[in-house]
Amino acid sequence: MTAPATVPAADEYATSYAGYVARVPPGNIIPQLKRQIDDTVALLRPLDAARARHRYASGKWSVIEIVGHLADAERIFAYRALRFARGDQSPLPGFDENTYVPAAESDRRALSDVLAEFQTVRAATVALFESLPDAAWARSGVASGHRMTVRAAARVISGHELHHVEVLKTRYGVGSGG
Repeated sequence: MTAPATVPAADEYATSYAGYVARVPPGNIIPQLKRQIDDTVALLRPLDAARARHRYASGKWSVIEIVGHLADAERIFAYRALRFARGDQSPLPGFDENTYVPAAESDRRALSDVLAEFQTVRAATVALFESLPDAAWARSGVASGHRMTVRAAARVISGHELHHVEVLKTRYGVGSGG
């Protein structure tokens, strides 16, 4: 199976996702998705409750809210990939993460619970991508007014997580002992 290793062309996703796609190393996306969830959980699991609720500035999401956001966004992108993989051509709406995050109330939950949820979401995402026939990876649909292929959705999921992990490290000091 070579389809999961094919890097999408720039016309297979909205330009706003280019930074996410560029973060993902070339090669089969499925092992990448498996590795990175383990890496992200290992990075965040040691945080105590105070660090999990830390915000680097007023109005910014807490660490735990970022994890909840990652789970929500992954669900949405995996759903898009499913619809497109199955040949559904119905245009899909966008979503506003700035309404999702407060509505999720992630800070009321333990970090371990939100991490477990994120791991479960990722396991479902991986199972979906592992089930796809080669032809499905190139199928596309429209989401948020832009064409997106299944292979692009997979890389957006991975790159979105890589982006937020970098933010957690650089702006929140996660992993630095701080």
